[in-house]
Amino acid sequence: MINVVCRDEKLKNQVFQDIQKVFPFVYTKDFTDDVNTVLYALPSQPVLPDPGNKSDMGGKKKSSVMDPLIRGLSANVTVLQKNIKDCNKTVNVDLVEMLDGIQLINR
Repeated sequence: MINVVCRDEKLKNQVFQDIQKVFPFVYTKDFTDDVNTVLYALPSQPVLPDPGNKSDMGGKKKSSVMDPLIRGLSANVTVLQKNIKDCNKTVNVDLVEMLDGIQLINR
């Protein structure tokens, strides 16, 4: 996970291209009132969950039109969140909710 803060669009695009040279799956999350863009960079394709299995999606059944790679990322983040909460019960952040509006760049 990388937080990119850059007002220069040309430089920002170059950073994205450089990251994609190392990580083949890069997802972006833009924030409407901010110059920040959060990148989720993965070295391989996310594990694709069974869309009929609600437990793969953290108990939330997602629409079948959701991009399978986004669905896979969401499932992986759900597992990560569960592991974090298992280690620290005081953590109260919904990482899956933070993925709303995430996009895969340059497939």
